[in-house]
Amino acid sequence: MGSKEGKIIQSCLSMAISDFYGLHRDYQMRIVLHTRDSKGDPLLALSAAFKLSEDNKVKVILSAQKSTLEAKFLAEFGDHTKIPLEMVNFITQMVNVMNFNNFKLTSSNFEILNVPARGRHLLSSSTIDESSPRGRMMQTSSKTLRIAVPTTNGFPQLLKVDHDPHTNTAIFSGFCIDAFKIAMAGLNYQVFYQFVPFEYNNPNIGEAYDDLIYQVYLQNYDAVVGDMTITANRSSYVDFTLPYTDMGVGMVTRLTPKDSQNLWIFLKPLTPGLWLTMVGVYVVTALVIWLIERPAFVEQQTQQSNGRIGRMFGFSFSILVFAHWEKLSSNLSRSVVVLWVFVVFILGSNYTATLTSMMTVRQIEYNSKMSNIGHRLGPVTQEVVGNLNFDNSSSTSVWLTSPEEYANALSEGAKNGGVSAIIDEMPYISIFLEKYPTRYSMVGSVMPTTNGFGFVFPKGSALARDISREIAKLREDGRLQALQNAWFKTPIIDFDSEDTTNSVNSLTVGDFRGLFLISGAFLAIACILFLASLLYKNFHVMKKWILKLYICMKIFKNRRDANIIHPEFDN
Repeated sequence: MGSKEGKIIQSCLSMAISDFYGLHRDYQMRIVLHTRDSKGDPLLALSAAFKLSEDNKVKVILSAQKSTLEAKFLAEFGDHTKIPLEMVNFITQMVNVMNFNNFKLTSSNFEILNVPARGRHLLSSSTIDESSPRGRMMQTSSKTLRIAVPTTNGFPQLLKVDHDPHTNTAIFSGFCIDAFKIAMAGLNYQVFYQFVPFEYNNPNIGEAYDDLIYQVYLQNYDAVVGDMTITANRSSYVDFTLPYTDMGVGMVTRLTPKDSQNLWIFLKPLTPGLWLTMVGVYVVTALVIWLIERPAFVEQQTQQSNGRIGRMFGFSFSILVFAHWEKLSSNLSRSVVVLWVFVVFILGSNYTATLTSMMTVRQIEYNSKMSNIGHRLGPVTQEVVGNLNFDNSSSTSVWLTSPEEYANALSEGAKNGGVSAIIDEMPYISIFLEKYPTRYSMVGSVMPTTNGFGFVFPKGSALARDISREIAKLREDGRLQALQNAWFKTPIIDFDSEDTTNSVNSLTVGDFRGLFLISGAFLAIACILFLASLLYKNFHVMKKWILKLYICMKIFKNRRDANIIHPEFDN
């Protein structure tokens, strides 16, 4: 390091390392500098790089090159030895275009370290280029990363670990594994890693996952791939990537066609009040028809009075099925019949439509007073369930671990030892509904109370940042959604609990109050017109009766007056 530039580089690197460990005193891995002076000779620079790789086993080589030939030699050396190479450029604070055959300093794959003549900060700057030189492993070492994968998972679509008896190796599959592999493949540098099964006997999956998080904190593992929920508490010990799954929790309940199996379902389309109102209108209509047609029956004298009433009731009832047979003599009674046919038609049409809906639409069993709530083992969903407000304070939580247990618990119901509903994170809900699409359904909207799944890395890991960037790219270009669709083939249909359970309501009196008001007014007018017509036709008879009544009242009044004037005659 005889040159001025070399001394500046060594001074800046020493200060940067000192400042870094001053802020991170708990880091056990230390950076050691091994300096060599090439004296501006490209061959000496290449020889020094070879000796550093062989004797000192260096992980990264920094070069303050002054010529393109030296840069070319070192680029070829880094390409063959797979050792990351950093070119420190003093020519300018900005990166200029310098194209080589297999090595581009304008690429983001090689960061240019610009060291100012004054000051003590290091500025990393680069331009973006899609080309990637071979052999670069920025911010990683040549060691193989040990990535822990939980072995026990009731949802194989998310994560599954099988054992191959022939090769005595573990086989890892699932959405989480594929998402991690695609994200790693998108990095512009090479990382060697291997999946390591993490076995645990704790039935509480949440506690087992917390222990796995702590193992990463202790540096026993370099990362974790699995259904690891991002929480604030876990983020205090490790770094999470961006979530690669849907966030939030959902509620699932059972779909049951119980109304279509009810013996008395034919009564459900109408409320009891409407049934009674219809019977009342039917009776009043029959009496009005009998009253109007009674004179014709009297003239014919074919039936007794009770027989005439029975015929009118039968006639009104036959109109319900449009099979009336009686001949009416009065236009007024015919008008009443027309009104009654109209009422029957309106009520019958609505009754048929409502009954059809009730027999075809599946009802969701949902009740805010739930006695048992099912969810996965762990503090994440348990805390969510505890924060939800249910009317029944005595509701209990039931821990479940697989879609099969979800289905069995919901089928049994809370009264038989099962559960009323399942509350879980959206990835588990998606898998469950994909397996049982016709028997169960979501209730309400997604509750954004969880942060989704993320990959786990140690605190300060640059891989967490780079993988997060790759996850963002996968989500933007649709590849992440396509991968999820490949594992979860059926999309979630979100039902709203109130709209679904009340989508087929029984008809009430209020729904037809206008119809009944018109019908009642018409019947009243018909009665008034009939009585007026009857009085007009029998006016001479009524006149005689009125005269007789007047004479009787006159005689009675005279006698009363006589008794008042001569009370002694009574003795």
